[in-house]
Amino acid sequence: MTPSPRSNPARRDEQAGHVTSFRALMELLAGAPLPDWPHLEATRRWRVLEPGETVYGDGGTDTHLYLVRSGMVLGQASLDGGEFVTIDLFAEGDLLAHLEPEFDSFWFHRLVEFGFLGRLDQARLLTQGRVATRAVAIEVTDLIGYDLRVMHRLADHHVVWSRALLAAQYLNALTFTVELLRHRLQTPAERHADLLAERPDLARRLLHKDLAGYLGISESGYSRMLRAPQE
Repeated sequence: MTPSPRSNPARRDEQAGHVTSFRALMELLAGAPLPDWPHLEATRRWRVLEPGETVYGDGGTDTHLYLVRSGMVLGQASLDGGEFVTIDLFAEGDLLAHLEPEFDSFWFHRLVEFGFLGRLDQARLLTQGRVATRAVAIEVTDLIGYDLRVMHRLADHHVVWSRALLAAQYLNALTFTVELLRHRLQTPAERHADLLAERPDLARRLLHKDLAGYLGISESGYSRMLRAPQE
């Protein structure tokens, strides 16, 4: 399967190794300072969520692009009205945004074009249909977000803003699609092995019930899976 697109150099912090400044991350994605920042600063939204609180997905559309400054969030998806399943984990330094209910064919074809999703027919089979998304905090989580609509207006006037927004949207769409494909194609044991290899810090922080949910199995099924090599 495709490696996690989160293996990026954009997370730096003196203590934790993560970018906790939204502006620093966006300018890193743009490769240059971003002009007219005060226009975006007026849309800034700080949120501190308790475990169980929803970032987005409880009706309506959230137009903000968020950076996780601390804490952890479960990313969940529902295909064609089915139950929500956990497909992704967001932690310090990750970007997340509410995806549109209809799968965006533009992003899908661009991801296939650049070879991120393998064969077009297989990827379409696993991602077609109506997709609903939501994000739920599982730790006390500190988020900072800015309005994507204002970013789009800035991108109409500045090439560097266009680069930053394009990179952020690619990263968001790629992460969502790869994790959805992993959920549909991999066994729980394979997903568990990938999580331990790619994000061991998150695996250690997750409660068993949340880790089991991420793997798509029950808590008892997770316990059996852990015992399986010794049996």
